[in-house]
Amino acid sequence: MNRLIMAVLSVTILMTAKSGYAELLWPVGDSGNGHYYELVEEQDITWEQAKIAAENSYNSLGWQGHLATITTQAEQDFLGSTTFLGSSINIYGDIIWIGAYQTPPSPEIDGSLDWHWVTGEAWDFTYWDTGEPGNSSLENYAVMKADTWNYGKWNDCVNNQQAIGSNTEAYIIEYEPAASVPEPSAMALFLFGTVWIAKNIKRRMK
Repeated sequence: MNRLIMAVLSVTILMTAKSGYAELLWPVGDSGNGHYYELVEEQDITWEQAKIAAENSYNSLGWQGHLATITTQAEQDFLGSTTFLGSSINIYGDIIWIGAYQTPPSPEIDGSLDWHWVTGEAWDFTYWDTGEPGNSSLENYAVMKADTWNYGKWNDCVNNQQAIGSNTEAYIIEYEPAASVPEPSAMALFLFGTVWIAKNIKRRMK
């Protein structure tokens, strides 16, 4: 009986701590990339924990997730819009982890250096808030702000940002299909077949 009560309490705590919103498609027809995005609220989650959670998530199509990588202004506008964020998180101080990190030990002289996306995509678009990245000690992870007056702007934070007084309540998962393996061309199949036949003919003639 006690074990049953403990199990129910554990599930209740997990459901309270973590809450995901419906996946939202960025349609190709709207100049999107065809990927799905999900906003997940989880109290006091670190960037590293959010990264692991995202990469262990799969959507209804079986696509694996990762922390969102924002590589164009159009994608930033989509994710930073009130359509995506406004119906869920809109409280002063809330920040949302995205898939950007700075290679430690980072050069403290210029905080804009050595930033990367978790997917390895090119780092050629940014949306930092004014004066950011501040590049204080150990601020090697990026968040999207959800304040009403700087919606969607980025800031650099430490891994356990909530431990120093700022709310870290969410992260964005981006789901995309796995890279498809190109099918062999007809010519490649023909050449392979020709070589295979020639080898077998030689073997029989010996």
